[in-house]
Amino acid sequence: MTKSQKKSKRVNKTPKSKRSKVAKPTQKAKLKIRRGGILNESDLRKLEKLLKSKKATYQDIQDTFSIDYRTALNSVNELKKNNGKLKEEYYEGKKQFWMPTTQEWEHLENQYTVPTDKDGKFKFALLSCTHMGSNYEMNEELHDFYDILDKENVKLALHAGDVFEGIKGSSRKRQLTELKFYGYQKFLDYGAKNYPKKKDIKTVMISGNHDNFFWDENGADIVQELANRREDIDYAGFEMADVHVNGLRIRLHHPGGGGAYARTYKLQRYLNEMQDKPDIYAMGHYHVNAYMHYCGTHAFMLGTFKGLDPFLARIGKFPDVGAWIVEVLVEEGKIKEISPKWVDYPDVKKR
Repeated sequence: MTKSQKKSKRVNKTPKSKRSKVAKPTQKAKLKIRRGGILNESDLRKLEKLLKSKKATYQDIQDTFSIDYRTALNSVNELKKNNGKLKEEYYEGKKQFWMPTTQEWEHLENQYTVPTDKDGKFKFALLSCTHMGSNYEMNEELHDFYDILDKENVKLALHAGDVFEGIKGSSRKRQLTELKFYGYQKFLDYGAKNYPKKKDIKTVMISGNHDNFFWDENGADIVQELANRREDIDYAGFEMADVHVNGLRIRLHHPGGGGAYARTYKLQRYLNEMQDKPDIYAMGHYHVNAYMHYCGTHAFMLGTFKGLDPFLARIGKFPDVGAWIVEVLVEEGKIKEISPKWVDYPDVKKR
């Protein structure tokens, strides 16, 4: 028998208590991916704590709680429904979530909360192209629309630009004959005095190309200055802004260029090209009304409160004078029901 054979026959006399133990799999290693459900109440509280401490993507949430995408999605929606103060944004093409503190939330831009009825539904108004200062403005009808908002308990109106007619005299001199007055200060004073004002209605505005005639000439943002003068008016941005209402993301946009032969073509084209689509897309500028559900977004063309002017008459376009009142029901952060109502004011010059 060789020495190596003798060694192999030696009995291991090391006491059992001192022998090295093979590590058992941890509970985490045994944990299976939870699929297609929702986090329990305890884990939802942990998720809330996580999102208060840092921003997290769906993948971060999946990895942290060992869940699949569907469970992460359901859990985020549940948290949004229960808490409401859940902010989302895109970074490098990925959606990430975070929960600001109460103090941070109050200072976030363009965040609004409006009352809901007993069924959880709420209302807001969408309008555009009031063209104040034009001989063809329909200010009486605009005031009537705000009277309707007041009667229907609508607390928020979103305006998608062209608040003022503006002055484009350098390249369109005929427009000067269509103005009630001339000069930046007179437009501003007129708007501050004559834009509808209701005690409990907040109006949120972006600027449009007519407002920005003043910007092009001397860098003055007349819509922002109007908001500085009026406590009931907020300025959201320059020609485009996202406004958050009860957690919904509503994009106000005032594009440029002429209208298309097919009324909704511009809506479809812009939505096709959007990488980050909002819940509601509200388009001004074209003086026509339309509503469609397209690419998962509820899209509106907002009409006008300016009657048939010489320019539109010359090109054979007729304005849709009026605005929208929109009622929605939101469940799990998404629009479950929507009821758009067009309030119409036929322009007498069209008859």
